[in-house]
Amino acid sequence: MNLDDATFIEDITNVYDWYRFKDIPLSSINLSGILNKDFKDNEEFIFKCTNFLKGYLELNKNILKGYKPYILIAIELDESSSKISHYKKLWKKIKESYSLDNFILGPEVYIEDIGKYYVGLAEVSNQFLFEALLMHYQLHLSFMFFSSNDNILTEEITLELFNESIGKQKQSYPFIDYRNIFNKCCPNGDIILRIGDSSEEKDLSLVMGKDLAIKTKFVK
Repeated sequence: MNLDDATFIEDITNVYDWYRFKDIPLSSINLSGILNKDFKDNEEFIFKCTNFLKGYLELNKNILKGYKPYILIAIELDESSSKISHYKKLWKKIKESYSLDNFILGPEVYIEDIGKYYVGLAEVSNQFLFEALLMHYQLHLSFMFFSSNDNILTEEITLELFNESIGKQKQSYPFIDYRNIFNKCCPNGDIILRIGDSSEEKDLSLVMGKDLAIKTKFVK
C-alpha cells in the first residue's frame, strides 16, 4: 500500500453508486488493501494511509501549496446529559481518549435543535496526520478534509459543515453524509478524505473536483 498502488477514478459515480449529482464532476484517488495481506491490523492500515498521504502531499506540494488538513468531530449528548458533560463540551471529552496537544482547536459549538451535540473543527499539521487519521477512523461522527481556504476554524464554518454532514438527517443513529459533504466542499477546491471499511477490505479515498484531481500526481 503505497503511492504506486493507488488508483485514479475519473468519475466517482463508478465507485459510489449512491452519489448521483453528475452536474458536479468529481474524481477520486483510491488506495485499498486487505487485512492479513496488506496490513496486519487497523493501526497498520492507518499507518500506511498516513505514509500514502504524506507522499501524495509531497509529490504535489506546488499544486497543493497552502492546503492544510482539518478534522471535524461531533459528539452527541443523551437527553439526561449532566452539567459535567456541558463543562467538558467537546475537546475536554476527546482529550480523555486522545492527545490534542499538537492540534489547533477551533470553537466548540453547542447544537440542540436536532438533538444535543457539541461539534468543533481542528487544524492538523502534516507531522501528526497519523494521530488525526486514527482518531477519525475510531470516532463515528468525524471526517477529514484538506483545504486552502482561510479562516476555517470559525463557528460559522463549523456550523455549515455540521449541517451538511449530520444536521440534515432525521435518523436516530446519525452518520456522516458524504454526499452532502462532497457537494458542499469539493466545488470550493477542498479534498475530502474518506475511509471505507468492509470487514477485511479497507480503502482510503481522496475525493476532489475532477480538474484538481487531473492536475495532481500519485505515481512518482
